[in-house]
Amino acid sequence: MHQSLSVAGRVLLAVLLGAAGAIHLAMVPSHMDSSTVEGIGFALAGWFQIGLALWVLSRPSRSALRAACSP
Repeated sequence: MHQSLSVAGRVLLAVLLGAAGAIHLAMVPSHMDSSTVEGIGFALAGWFQIGLALWVLSRPSRSALRAACSP
């Protein structure tokens, strides 16, 4: 039986993803000082998390939830 995540659950997940993305983006300058590769990695991770938050909100699907919750 397939059961989708509630609206409140999707909003909570999106907020947490957005916050994690914002933290990664805020840390880009300090990581860029020590290593360009780390800085780029933090930027990519941050933008990916923010994009995933928007995906979870705008088009909730099993694929979006799987991408958000997989390690």
